[in-house]
Amino acid sequence: RLAPDDDVVLSNQASLLYQSGNTAEALSTLARAVALSPRDAVNRAFLGKLMVQSGKSKEGLNELTRALRLNPKNAFVLGQYGIAKYMVKEGRDVEAAKKSLEGALQGDSLRYPEFYFYLGRIYLDKSDAKNAKANLAKAVALEPTQAEYRLFYGKALAANGDRTDAQRQYNEALRLQPDYKDAR
Repeated sequence: RLAPDDDVVLSNQASLLYQSGNTAEALSTLARAVALSPRDAVNRAFLGKLMVQSGKSKEGLNELTRALRLNPKNAFVLGQYGIAKYMVKEGRDVEAAKKSLEGALQGDSLRYPEFYFYLGRIYLDKSDAKNAKANLAKAVALEPTQAEYRLFYGKALAANGDRTDAQRQYNEALRLQPDYKDAR
């Protein structure tokens, strides 16, 4: 029998809670895991990610910064830090986000299509259509059923002058998620 005060068990429970849409309970469960193992950078990064997604941007960035200090070369930690630095309004730092996401993709890149997605979005924001297209194509190849990935890949294709393939991506985004207003 597994102990309820085991940080690995709590982390796995938090992951399942998050995947089922119960972010609030996932947050409290993950906070317990971090309290039990404060030097675990991955759990701390996961906690930071959930905090940012829950509107606790400052606290989430603090957790992600701590995780980065604990393990500055971990792909998951680097990527989540990069996403947060890009997504938050207060404390947004696109260059730090780009650098962190690029660092994350140096290692175990096939595990994290979302890192390619956000890096592609950053390149779109910087009007670098070529790099946006390359990164978003990888995100779509790794996660072809993500409507949002298809939408932004379409935007990158359009920015590269390929309106026909862009429209195909928009149509695919709508097929995957018929109520997706941004793809219309």
